[in-house]
Amino acid sequence: MQISGALWRAVAAFGCAACVCAQQPDDAGSPPVSRFHVEFLRNFGNLFRKDNLEPLLLGAAGSLAVVAPEDRVAGFFLRTHRMHEFGDTGEALGGPAVAGGAAGALFVAGRMSRNERFRVLTYSLAQATAMSAALAGGVKACVPRERPSGEDQRSFYSGHTANAFAWATVLSRHHGLRVAVPSYAVAVLIGVSRLEKNKHYLTDVTAGATTGYIIGRSVGRTGAAGKPRRFGWGFTRLPGGVGISVQFRLNH
Repeated sequence: MQISGALWRAVAAFGCAACVCAQQPDDAGSPPVSRFHVEFLRNFGNLFRKDNLEPLLLGAAGSLAVVAPEDRVAGFFLRTHRMHEFGDTGEALGGPAVAGGAAGALFVAGRMSRNERFRVLTYSLAQATAMSAALAGGVKACVPRERPSGEDQRSFYSGHTANAFAWATVLSRHHGLRVAVPSYAVAVLIGVSRLEKNKHYLTDVTAGATTGYIIGRSVGRTGAAGKPRRFGWGFTRLPGGVGISVQFRLNH
């Protein structure tokens, strides 16, 4: 079956547009509220970028590695009650009420702030929270797995852990190591608290951490650094076809 020239041109145009979108600079700034849903869909597409493949494979390998000992891990938390209050705290901090409320409050504060870096940060956190909730809900509906407690079949994966790691990743991409260390520490504690509460298996937690990390990477690209890149490239239209433009920044 032959494909018409018009169809070929349409496919080529779509490919060029996709490449241009993929190369959008990190210092794009904070989009308006009216484009929140558009940015949500674009960030959801960012989940499938090639640079997210490595953390996905590493996370999958880590989850497979803990399949065997996860029953022993669950038994350990069932036998001890010393961490009960810790489990309650982690459940509250990573829950939709606290996380969603905090994301909403920060988003409103960001809209009112004149600090562009803060505006971008709060926008990314809101996007990450919304994406984490939507993705976790979809996966739980499609992959029914009974919780260790037996209360329902929404065990896979841990939404609390995913949201915590999404926040930690966004914060670390905006503020570097000084914020990354405490942010990821809190995320790990929230993940452990899900084991203590007997709400998830260890594989649910590792899968949630992987998903949250990838979500944070995907939404954290918009204005994360707040500085122009030293190197960039994109497509440009020429009289005889399509060319590639390359840009270098020499000044500091």
